Amino acid sequence: MGMRVDCEECLFEPVKRLKINLLEFIKNGEFGILKLGESRECLLNNFPNPDGFEDGDDWKNGRLEIFTYGDIEFHFMDDKLYLIFADYFNILDGGVSLYFEEKWIFEKEAHLLTVEYISQKLQEEKIEFSIKLSNLRDENRVLIRTEEGVEFLFIAEHNEPVLMAVSLLND
Repeated sequence: MGMRVDCEECLFEPVKRLKINLLEFIKNGEFGILKLGESRECLLNNFPNPDGFEDGDDWKNGRLEIFTYGDIEFHFMDDKLYLIFADYFNILDGGVSLYFEEKWIFEKEAHLLTVEYISQKLQEEKIEFSIKLSNLRDENRVLIRTEEGVEFLFIAEHNEPVLMAVSLLND
């Protein structure tokens, strides 16, 4: 029989998951307590540790960092949050550290999140939005943008547009 170890004696602190409401993110552009323009330190002090991070050449001098939590990316430039981003996901996942207490439309698989479906759900929530159509490199693109700046990017190469990314960018 194994010996029970109390938390005070554990070497590792249990993972604390931060609750995020994705409907509120779409409505007001805030991701929990984070909003665009916040410092990297704000994220590090108030969120659990990221699942990972990505860097480029600019990372070495602290200019650019990307922290990842499952499918969610937080992009920092000069230590300020300028982009919250998720792309190429099936069902949006917050990784080890983020728990989506309200997934809203993101409970569905991405291929079911059509332009019509998302437009209808935005209308039901009384969220103002616009739709822009474009063509880039033989790809038909549809962009839904809320008044708060959250964007849904759809790309169709040969058929119905498919949701590719959700983002909030500091313009």
